[in-house]
Amino acid sequence: MKKIADVSVIVPCYRCSITIERALDSIVAQTLQPNEIILIDDCSNDANHTLDKLYKFKESFSDLTVKIIALSENVGAGQARNAGWNIANSTWVAFLDADDAWHPQKLEFQLNWLQFNSDIDLCGHLSLFVKSIPENSLSHLTLISIKSRNIHLRDMLISNCLPTRTVMMRTNIPLRFGVQRNAEDYLLWMQIIASGFKASCLQLQLAFCFRPEYSFGGLSGQLITHEKWELKTLHSLYLDRSINFFIFIIASSWSLVKFIRRIMIRILNR
Repeated sequence: MKKIADVSVIVPCYRCSITIERALDSIVAQTLQPNEIILIDDCSNDANHTLDKLYKFKESFSDLTVKIIALSENVGAGQARNAGWNIANSTWVAFLDADDAWHPQKLEFQLNWLQFNSDIDLCGHLSLFVKSIPENSLSHLTLISIKSRNIHLRDMLISNCLPTRTVMMRTNIPLRFGVQRNAEDYLLWMQIIASGFKASCLQLQLAFCFRPEYSFGGLSGQLITHEKWELKTLHSLYLDRSINFFIFIIASSWSLVKFIRRIMIRILNR
């Protein structure tokens, strides 16, 4: 029997019947089994195809603690995560989106590293774009060989270096995802760091995404919308006095430079 990790895994689900099995399989394959898996159906309007997949998963893995929340209205990924976060019964919460996946040793490496670095409240790691989950193993690595870097607010203002699929954080952090439906994760990570919580990023690829950055599908592909929300995120930090006006202007200008670069990448990848 696998050891149980003191982690609640939270997966927001919306019209994801095609990809959710891959995400859930990567959770089941973990060398350390999570304490619980919390699946939130964000009022998927797909004739219950997504919800049926979630209940089928729960029935198939009756030895796991699987909680399913079916929301009565569509609230977006951030609020769906909050619904799962609010009922989590573990010391740590880890987030995975329904179209992403984890390396089998993700929870093992990340949780063990956190246990030896008890001052860290939020931990991410590197992520890899793939067409299919690779079969390579990281078992030859040890905690000593894993490099990490502390993440400060200035790092996040340059770029969101903490993809949601990589984040594990303390459940008792009092902040939550906002109501916005784009860049809500980016805003939360910066609010957490600005509030004095310590963050770090493991220099190890322990998560997988299956769509190139800034591709036409998904929220990341909605470049103009994404840029508007990124600028609103920076403005929120300014209003919260997490950053001063000078930093706000510099960060906003840099955001616009990144936006132009994304447009160019999208054009070249056509």
